Order: sequence, then structure tokens, then C-alpha cells
Amino acid sequence: MSDSVELFPIAIGEFDSARYPHIDGIDANLAAIIDTFDGFESHVVEWRRTASECCGKSTKRSYSDCLGCPDRLGDHYRDRDDVSARLQQWADGDSATRSILYWVGHGWSDDHQVALIHSRTHPAYVAHEGIRPEHIASAIRSRFATSPHPWVIVMIEACQSVRFVSRLQNALNDTMYPGSYLLISPTSDQGAVTLGRLQVMLHDVLHTTFAAEDVLLDRFAKALHARDVAIKQSGPISDDVIAFIRRIRLPANISVDARQELASAISQLPPDVQRHFVTKAHGGLGSFEKVVLNEQSWYFEGREDDTRHVVTWLRQHESGMLVITGAPGSGKSAFLGNLIVHANPALREALRRAGLLTSSVNGLEDNAFDLCMTLTGAPSEEVIGQLAAAVGVTVPDDLAGKGAALGGQWLANAVRNSTTAQITIVADALDEAVFPEELANYVLRPLAQVRTVRLLVGTRRVHLTVRMNRPRT
Repeated sequence: MSDSVELFPIAIGEFDSARYPHIDGIDANLAAIIDTFDGFESHVVEWRRTASECCGKSTKRSYSDCLGCPDRLGDHYRDRDDVSARLQQWADGDSATRSILYWVGHGWSDDHQVALIHSRTHPAYVAHEGIRPEHIASAIRSRFATSPHPWVIVMIEACQSVRFVSRLQNALNDTMYPGSYLLISPTSDQGAVTLGRLQVMLHDVLHTTFAAEDVLLDRFAKALHARDVAIKQSGPISDDVIAFIRRIRLPANISVDARQELASAISQLPPDVQRHFVTKAHGGLGSFEKVVLNEQSWYFEGREDDTRHVVTWLRQHESGMLVITGAPGSGKSAFLGNLIVHANPALREALRRAGLLTSSVNGLEDNAFDLCMTLTGAPSEEVIGQLAAAVGVTVPDDLAGKGAALGGQWLANAVRNSTTAQITIVADALDEAVFPEELANYVLRPLAQVRTVRLLVGTRRVHLTVRMNRPRT
């Protein structure tokens, strides 16, 4: 089972009928919901459509005449077929992945029936045309048909949502669905729902109540319920079922302000720096999500001579390549990660104020590194694309599939011709790239010969037939 939770949004905010007003702020609300989960292992399955401007072909030139025109449909205009396809996409997803289905839009109920509104729902036929609880129940049963059943969360942010989640639970119970689930409405009140309330409650629970720990599903449900969020759940949930795993667990024994400052500093780091370099810098073992930032694990000791060597090399060289090498487990990545942490003023100061960093690296410039990347499992073509993006150039389409030699030559020339600013790149785990020797010979070495490029490369002590600076351990 993947540690990453799937976020699967269905956002509908544009409607044919004037009975259902356009939902202002739906984009901002959706972005805020997604951002709320950003500190946890999660990924988003997007649902987007690029809409063109009105073509002006209508002879009547009236608004109503254009309502059905597909050329004017925005990202949040979705009819029943669109929604059915989206629910089928969800139903066909990985049955081993924990998932959150989030619906935001309009809802309807006549006290006997309840439905969610799609963009072409006719007010007189909502019960027939709308999306009923049974539709979502069917998707849940289809996706999670086999054991073991990971948990699933359905969040409905729409009018009549509390009725909808109640009927959805009935539909699941009717078929004796055996998996764990939470069905969430932003409020326990019947009727209207205030857009944005759910995000506020989620943020409060995830980033205040459980600010320094992973989140258990049962405790998550109880914390939301305490904030008057309506929760319908499967039977009792075991107290060891994890809902959300933090990308970095912050220490619990520091002040709230220090923790928030540290979390903010970490959140600004690129993914490779968060997942690889910061993890290694404080001695974390195992996968990234298992790492805990605390007093015992943070302090990086030793390597003073090597640190001085790197700092001196950076000060004395405007271009070239310096290789950090050693046996597996010798601390190459930790060494590079420690340099990266000390070169980041915001992170360095946040760690210092939290009491997790006491020493400093003398002579290392602030923001000394422009790009930090791990090469594990990376094909040469992908690395070329990352390096090109870092200096603001785009790989030409005609280079696709032409090989690392041509790609590396193009990259070196593009960097040479596009910028006079110095760029310093840290690339770790060269030996774990798909083709290490190819990458070293045809991509990294030509790039290091550009007079404005400096490369720090981490690799195990392996034989590569490529000319490099003398390795340092």
C-alpha cells in the first residue's frame, strides 16, 4: 500500500440554470483544500479542461444561445457524462491506494431525495438528472471490491451535504460494504453550506491539533466532529489506522511559533531537497516519511576538513566539477545535505531558533546552491530536462530520443549562450542513475566546462571512465 494519499477533486461551479448561481471562489477554495494536505504524503488527480473563448458564431449572439457550446465550457462546467466519466476514473483507480473524493458544488434535496448538481441539471428533474448517493456508493464498491480494503474518505461541500452523506452511508450499508470510510459534510446543519468552512476545519485539525505527528484516522474523525463537522463512518475504526503521514515530522517539544517557522521554511524547499537532502542531513534512516526531526537525530558531526575543502573550492572556482565519493553508507548524502541546509538562511535560522542547530559552516555563502537534485533512477534525458529548466531554457522537441551525447552538447551550449550568471548545482547519487557513465561523460562533464557552471556530484566509489576532479571522501 502506498503511503501517498490520493486527492480526487470534483469541482462544479458553472451551471446552465439561473436557479443554480455561479460559485465564485471555487478555484481558490479547491487550491486551499489541496494545500491543506501539502505537508503530508499525498498526490492530486487533476480534472482540467482548457476552454477557448466564445467563437462568436451564434447568429442570435445571446448568452442563452451559447450555454451549450463546448467552446465556452470552463474547468468547472461539467455535465452528467463528464461526471460519470470522472467517477469511473476514480472507480478504476488503484484499489490499494487510500483516496479522498472531494466534491464541491451545488446540492439539492426535497426531504425525501437528495442529489448533487452537475452543470446541465434541469431544476425540474434534479432527482432524475442529478448525481445521487448511489452513484458514489457504486464507485466505492467498484474500486475497493477486493480485500484488504484501504480507507476511503468522501467530502461533500454542497448544500444538503449532511443529508447526502447520510444517504450515502445508507447505500453502503445496504450492500454491506466492509471497508473503513469517513463521509464528511462541512456542517451538521441541514440546508446551505458556507464555502471554505471545510478547509478551515481541516487546516485547524491537521496543522494545529496534530501539528507534530502523523494523523490517525479515528482521531482525525473525532477532531472534526468536535468542530461540528458532520461525520458518518463505518463501524468503529481501530486506533492504529494511519490517515496521513507527514513528509517531515516536526519535533513536538519546541514552541508552536518555532514549529510553524520550521514548517514554513521546509515547505519552501524543492521536493528533492525535502525528500532527500534534508532527510540525510539530520541522520534520518529509512524512507522520507518516517523521518523525525528531533534533537537526537539532527546534529551533523565531523567532516570539518571536507567541509572546508568544499567551501574553499567554491570560493576559488567559477566553474568545474567536484566529486564527493565514498563507500555505501559513508555519509556522502548527509554531507551534501548539511551543506545545503547551512546555505539556506530561512531553514538555518528556523533550526537554530528551534534549538536543533548550533554550529555553522564558516565561509559558505547564503543560497550558494541554485539546483539540488538526486539522480536515483533518473534517465539522462530527464536529467537534461531538469537542468535546462533550472537555467530557463527549453529542450527542443527534435532532440527527443536523440541520445545523451547530443542532448548534453545542446545543454552545454544553451547554458553558455543563455546566461552569464553563475549557477551551482548539487547532483547526488550519480551511481544510481539509469546510465551513470553516460550521464557523467555526456551531460555533467560538458556542463562543468561552461565557465559559469559549478557542479558538486555525490557518488559511490565506482569505476567511471570519465575525467573528473580528484574525488574527495
